[in-house]
Amino acid sequence: LRQLKGFTQKEIYDGIVSRSFGIRFEQGKHDIGADKLFSLLDRLGVNADEFRYIQQGNTHTPAQQQLAAIDHYYH
Repeated sequence: LRQLKGFTQKEIYDGIVSRSFGIRFEQGKHDIGADKLFSLLDRLGVNADEFRYIQQGNTHTPAQQQLAAIDHYYH
């Protein structure tokens, strides 16, 4: 996500986590606490809902799919 948005590691991780931690985090080798994750998302310009959507492979949850179908039929 960082690379897709054109950010460097320094721009995103500086002051939040170390560069080496950030690299391992991107590789899936480290977990991160919620407070630091939200700080990183803020720097990326992504809110938690958008992140979850991206994390799920750009797919809606079953509940979201049902709501979209209902909305489609009413409009």
